[in-house]
Amino acid sequence: MRFIAMPGFQVSETDISHDGTLTFLSLLVATLVVGAGVFTVGCRGARPVPLLAAGLFTGLGVAGTHYLGTAAMRMNGP
Repeated sequence: MRFIAMPGFQVSETDISHDGTLTFLSLLVATLVVGAGVFTVGCRGARPVPLLAAGLFTGLGVAGTHYLGTAAMRMNGP
């Protein structure tokens, strides 16, 4: 959603741009945490402990991606 919907987000009378470095870092974090979560479940199986660890790691990583992507937005105003 970050990479598809947010470039279309507009606020009247305000220019919105995105910091390229933070946006790329957001993409990198998303790719790595989801990959690590899938890899963990794929290698360790869907037993409760690996599934919980992978889900927690992936969830925190996706939340971090959200905040990184939001921090990358540049606009006027508080």
